[in-house]
Order: sequence, then C-alpha cells, then structure tokens
Amino acid sequence: AVDTVTFEISGEGTWADGKSISSSVAAVSGIATIKIKALTTPGAVAITATAAGLTQGTTGVVTTVGEPAKITVISYKTSITADGIDNTTIRAKIYDANDNFCDSAANTITFNVTGEGMWSDGSVISSNVAASGGIAYITLKSSTTSGTATVTGWSVGLDTGTVNVDIAAGSADKIELTSNPAGITADGVSISTVTAEIQDVNGNLCTTANSSITFTVSGQGVLHEDDPSPVEAAGGIATIRIKSTSNVGTATIDVTATGLTLGTTNVITVAGAPAKTANTASALNIKANGSDFCTITAKIKDTNDNTVTTARHS
Repeated sequence: AVDTVTFEISGEGTWADGKSISSSVAAVSGIATIKIKALTTPGAVAITATAAGLTQGTTGVVTTVGEPAKITVISYKTSITADGIDNTTIRAKIYDANDNFCDSAANTITFNVTGEGMWSDGSVISSNVAASGGIAYITLKSSTTSGTATVTGWSVGLDTGTVNVDIAAGSADKIELTSNPAGITADGVSISTVTAEIQDVNGNLCTTANSSITFTVSGQGVLHEDDPSPVEAAGGIATIRIKSTSNVGTATIDVTATGLTLGTTNVITVAGAPAKTANTASALNIKANGSDFCTITAKIKDTNDNTVTTARHS
C-alpha cells in the first residue's frame, strides 16, 4: 500500500498554511487529503498528486470574484472647458474587497455631483443608473464657471467612489481691469494699483495666459515711473501702478493686448486735506450809497488749490 502522497499546487491558490511548496501527506485507508486556500485574484488552481510507482493525478479548482464591496469612479477626461457645453463620460465599476472586478454585478448606482458641473440634461439632482456587467455610466457637463466638479457613485452596502474633474477656463478672450483703491488724493504722489485679468468669454481667469499687456493713462493720472508698460502677464494677471496728478478729476486707464477685447477702468482723484481758503467777490466795485452790496465767497482748498467739497468749516 502507498504510504505517502506528494501534492503540488500552482496558480491562484496555496495550501491552508499559505505555503505553495510540495506537501507530503500520509495516506489512510488509501486516501490522502489536503486543504487549499484561494489567493485574492480570481483564476485557476492546479493540483497534482504523485506517489511512488503510481501514475500522477491532476485536478483543478477555479477561484472567482467575491461579493461586490466597493465602487471606483473615473472620468474619461481629467479636465473640461467651463463653457456650459463641454462634457466627459463618468464610469463607475464595482469591485470586491480584493479589487477584483465584479463583472456580473447589477447594483443600482446613485451618482451625485457638486461644484462646477451638472449632468447632460442640465440637472444636478441625484441620478440612479443600473450597472450592467458591473459598470454604470453617466455624462458630466461643465458649468460656465471654472473650478472643480466632484462626482460620487454609491450603492447600498458598497464603499462610495469619488472623482474630481477640473473645470478649466476657455481660450483667452478679454481683459478685465480693476483698481485698488478706486479713489486717490490729487497730490501728485498718491498711488492706485491697476490689475488686468485675462479672462475667457465667461469671465473666468485664464491662468495659463501670458500676453503682453500695454497700459495707457489719460486724465488726472500718470503711469508710475518705476512701472514700465507693456507688462507680460503671469498666471493671466498683469499689474501696474498709477499716480495722481495734482488736479481733481478722473484718471482713465486703458489696456490693449493682441487678439483680446480691450479693458478700461477709472480712478477718481479727490482733493486732499483742507489747507487754505480762497476768497472771491461777486463785484469789484459797489456804490457807497448804503444799499449796494456784493457777495464774498470763501472756498476751502487743499495745498494744490483743489476745492475741498467735503469741508464743513465755519
């Protein structure tokens, strides 16, 4: 009688102790048994048994995916344009706990979207899609505001999957100007910083734009002597400083750049602190008749002779 059977294993399995080396088992009443354990990857396990003087025996076991445990969500595009039109396909796949694809799963997956995205019909409410062959799809469309759209896919009893899609500004279209502060003192030294943003048609900052922007100033302002124009944009932004003249009024700043719609902004120059008065008479001569008169007007002015319209002196 055969006393010992030697087992060999290959493929997606091991012996019960986790080893896969040859294992010899004593036969009892002509029978030798051994336990096998599946690995975490589905596939085939081949087991052979040999014994001295006997023909080798072979058998096989198939290991299959486990129960659905989690969802993985991806986007076919990592970035779409913030134009309210561009879109990408979102795919949710169902896996078991060991990351094996569950190709027969038919769970209903609930998709949710937050941020700067919506579904293809323009809605942002939860959308239920039944998985087919372990996969469910939905189409994500951009809004007209740059940022991030976050899509989640969940199903009862499964770990939720999430993907972020960049909603990017479109092509550079125009320049938007702002000034800070919007009002400065008309003293010839006060400064306002003017910022030019290169934007797409929907007003989103084009962070990759590096156009050369030319600033010009008219009215009661001049470019700061240390800030030459043109200025090359960095991150879609160019800044320059202007100085007031010594006269109250408005400084108008215009910008130009090749291929972009022009931008403009105004900075108001206002009188400084009260410094003096200037008197005027409505008539230089009046009759000495005890009844004739003229009006004397005193204007409160700053050091540059600008009338201080907010002054309330008595």
